[in-house]
Amino acid sequence: MVPSQAQAALAGPGAALPAARAAVPVRPGLYAVYGDAAAWEQLGLGRPLDRRPLYVGKAEGSLAGRDLRQHFGTGSTGSSTLRRSLAALLRTRLGLTAVPRNPARPEQFAHYALVGADEVRLTTWMEQHLTLSVWVPDGPVELGAVDDELLDSWRPPLNLAGVTTPWTKTVQDARRAMAAQARSATVGASSGLLVVGGLPLNRKERYYTGTVLPMLVAADDFAHLGRLTELAGLGPVKVDPRPHSATVQLFTEYGYLESTLEEPSDPEAPTTRDTPDAVVFVAGPRRVLLVIEAKLFDRPTRVELGQQLTAQAMLVDHLARDREVRPEDVAQVLLIPEALAAELALDSEALPSGWPAGTRVLTWEQLLATYQPVAPAYWAAVLGQALTRYEELKAKRRPGRFNADRLLTGQALLEGYQHGTLAGSWMGCGGGLDGRRLQAHLASGLWRTQPYEWRPTPLPGNRNWFPVAEFAARVHNLEASRPSR
Repeated sequence: MVPSQAQAALAGPGAALPAARAAVPVRPGLYAVYGDAAAWEQLGLGRPLDRRPLYVGKAEGSLAGRDLRQHFGTGSTGSSTLRRSLAALLRTRLGLTAVPRNPARPEQFAHYALVGADEVRLTTWMEQHLTLSVWVPDGPVELGAVDDELLDSWRPPLNLAGVTTPWTKTVQDARRAMAAQARSATVGASSGLLVVGGLPLNRKERYYTGTVLPMLVAADDFAHLGRLTELAGLGPVKVDPRPHSATVQLFTEYGYLESTLEEPSDPEAPTTRDTPDAVVFVAGPRRVLLVIEAKLFDRPTRVELGQQLTAQAMLVDHLARDREVRPEDVAQVLLIPEALAAELALDSEALPSGWPAGTRVLTWEQLLATYQPVAPAYWAAVLGQALTRYEELKAKRRPGRFNADRLLTGQALLEGYQHGTLAGSWMGCGGGLDGRRLQAHLASGLWRTQPYEWRPTPLPGNRNWFPVAEFAARVHNLEASRPSR
């Protein structure tokens, strides 16, 4: 009975991917991916024999969670068997290039990834040709058993585990070819030879942001700059690098105030001396502005990153207005190692509160995977070596502010709570609600201007953190106990 219910619910054609992803419930279940006739033909599977799906899968935790995000999320081919099969079959048609999933530690080449621009190309194709159906059981059920019955009944061509189909060998052969390409793209042992008998590895951030990064993205007279702009969400760009007619500028450690020889006439000109690590401006035919703040071995907190990006956002806005760049052609990017992104739980689709809207989080690993096929081998090896030795070379975690999303003054916290915008959030102060520090702030009135750590979600078990509501109650009781004048 259960398998027939699942089969009925999963019957095609399903919903288009963008709409389906938004409606997928946060519950366990099964899903089926369907392709239109053009998809079957372009994948080399022939004409559809019937209305069977291309792929069937199960989500033991949440349909809206890990499984579907990996299958349909740009940048996740290395973790998705469905995307790897699609990429292998579309390799020639879409011009896709396989690279190791982790260029810094190239291994398990069967779990290949795609260069950044190719990830976008594959996702676009999926959104144009695929649809999705889901089934959520009414009660407890062994999803694996239901999944097995559906695989045996439908025999989807892209499922490789638990079923053999007339297309299995075609898919496997295509995936082996992509795995071989990923293996050949490996920098190999050259990265380990760069320091044999030489100087110790340079750990300064400016070396990687001011030297290595430009050597990668500006190679061959900016011929591959479009790979970076596609990673940044700006799409491909073409530039003229010839000195007499150049349309591109690339600056590192760009200080606007130092670069402006005359006193700025615009009263809204930024006064911050916080310099982005790299700025790319394309003057035409489409004006593009890309501003990058990068970290490699440094390990700032989310609060510190948010403050730095916020300060730089004023410069980004001013440069965009001053050079008449359309908002959709402006990108502010944070470039960090995968390990730091995971440590700080950073995701472009769910930025911490208070960060500049639209900030895109990219990783050095993504950048290396994107540029490895075209970059000068030496500079790709330099970056690969740095990433390989990240755990060894990373800075020690600086104490404090690791749990905070931002800093807010006591007055801002009180007003936010009173207006209902900070209800349920927590704040941090050394010693906690009853600690001597906060008591001194309350007694002296310093609490109004004193910045406190703040986060939107609870942090139970940490004695330094407490609900903003309790702080507001203390302030209210304090004010009420003061004699009226």
